[in-house]
Amino acid sequence: MSDASKTADGFGRLAAIAVLLTSALLCVTLGAGYLPNDNDALYADVARTIVATGDWLNLDIHGVPFLDKPPGFFWVAALFIAVLGSEEFVLRLPAALAGGLTAGVLVLGSRVRGAGRTAALLAPLFLLASPLWIEYCRRAYMEVPTALCVIGAVLAYQHGLTGLDGKGARPWGLLLGGVLTGVGFMAKSLVGLFGVIPVLGLVLLKRRWDVLTSKWFWGGSLSAALIVGPWHIQQLVTNRDAFLQFTWKLHVEDQIFEAQPWSTGPWWFYLDALVSDAPAIGLMIAIGLGLLVVALVRREDVEELDLHLALTLGALAAVFTASETKKVLYLIPFIPPAALLASRMLARFLGERPLWTGLAAAGALVMFLPSLHLFQPSQPFLRGAEPLAVAAEATADRLPADAPLYSLDVYFSPIQYYGRRPGISFWTKDKLPNQTSRIPYIRYGDNVRYLAPPKLLTTMGDELPGLWFVPGGLVQAAGLTQHWTPIYDADGIVVFDTRK
Repeated sequence: MSDASKTADGFGRLAAIAVLLTSALLCVTLGAGYLPNDNDALYADVARTIVATGDWLNLDIHGVPFLDKPPGFFWVAALFIAVLGSEEFVLRLPAALAGGLTAGVLVLGSRVRGAGRTAALLAPLFLLASPLWIEYCRRAYMEVPTALCVIGAVLAYQHGLTGLDGKGARPWGLLLGGVLTGVGFMAKSLVGLFGVIPVLGLVLLKRRWDVLTSKWFWGGSLSAALIVGPWHIQQLVTNRDAFLQFTWKLHVEDQIFEAQPWSTGPWWFYLDALVSDAPAIGLMIAIGLGLLVVALVRREDVEELDLHLALTLGALAAVFTASETKKVLYLIPFIPPAALLASRMLARFLGERPLWTGLAAAGALVMFLPSLHLFQPSQPFLRGAEPLAVAAEATADRLPADAPLYSLDVYFSPIQYYGRRPGISFWTKDKLPNQTSRIPYIRYGDNVRYLAPPKLLTTMGDELPGLWFVPGGLVQAAGLTQHWTPIYDADGIVVFDTRK
């Protein structure tokens, strides 16, 4: 067996070990508690509806079209539900497994001359050093699967350009990169394109015009189009108005053509987030880019993959800074390339020095400690929307199957999911209704509404009688018990049946 084959086998085994260990870690207590009071229950509802209706093309929830996201993630989640059921463990499992696979992919991306095993040890540890990554690996969200597709596409394209082990390019990598770009697009729309955008930057930087004439590159592009095109075309033909309103308006017009860097936050939003909200990610980016700059200033030979990873981080930063919506969770695609670049550059400077490598690994483990609460069932993260979920499960059967559940000053998704019927949230302050009015599913379903306090009693009792879920503090402030007797009162959630 050649040295290259031995190296490939060795890293293959390390990657398999990283996948198994990371997946096992991320699955610890994964089934504890309820889904949080966020979009997790909304996404779980989409997947559960696919299984219930058997309609895999036209996504909806309780009759309202759901085209806010492409269907890729929901198809995978629906397959898990169909085989394993809709328990919380199953709902969170796709993201957890994607997190495990990402660790293995980073090990494969650590095959750098001279210090590959150092990077192979550090890369998965750096990945787990970010609490943001751990959190979304344990939620029913598509962020981590999408990030897996992006980093997988980056490494596949790089394998097609120069190879990952210094032994030469493998053109089929350009084809695989296109496939992963298409899968990433189907997971979360335009974010999937970050698998290919840095390649174009690298072509310009290195003047690799041969890439643009390669049949493998265009074969990959065609593969991406064949993955993305059929569903989008089908929706455009059969559901044109809703499709354009949901997909074009939300992902293209709002986020790109009408975007302003200051629209929902200052241009430095993500710089601030890397310092205050996600310092582990900021540290990895600083280490990776800082050491890369040092190597370039010294005019040392720099691996093309390291430039590719730096371009990926730069493209993500540029596009997200200019996008209409700014959220800390949008830092998730930064994490795998940042972890890989930091580990590769540290390996370059540390070599095979056990002491320094051990110190770097120990630092990653210390950064992991703030994530321990994400594994404890008694903590709020895994308890999720427990009070709302329990209340919905205990009372929703009092209503006909198509009757909605109403809530005051709490998000509708956990009530809707656990109550198995439409949910509508009313808010006594107009901030959240204004913020969410642009979201197509909420706009079409009219799920989030402003309710002026003076109209509270009239709306609850006369206009929309039914089951109302109200936080205990609001019950007292509004004096609701003077008008209705609670049918449920536990853990700070009170339920009123306001039907006469």
